Amino acid sequence: MTQAGNGKEGLQLFQDAEFDLLITDIVMPEMEGFEFLGELRKKHHRVKVIAISGGGLQSGDDYLRVAKLLGATKVLTKPFSADTLMVTVNELLPDGKAPPSSAH
Repeated sequence: MTQAGNGKEGLQLFQDAEFDLLITDIVMPEMEGFEFLGELRKKHHRVKVIAISGGGLQSGDDYLRVAKLLGATKVLTKPFSADTLMVTVNELLPDGKAPPSSAH
């Protein structure tokens, strides 16, 4: 697992490595999630993206609706359970790439 503190760091990580899946928040410092998704999709069309949000100036559902339009594969509204996240990850990753379901 690799982590980035914001969208800008996340894009830098993609310059050095390819990932099968990423999970991104929409409300972030430095580069917010919408800009991140737009930039990511310019070069990385196949990576699976789970966008998450609890809202901000608008409701989380509004943010996630836009995230889907910008290329998020799946969206989750905060708060969500670890089980919900693992089910979503397992739906998106091919057999053998998802972490064991007991890994919370």
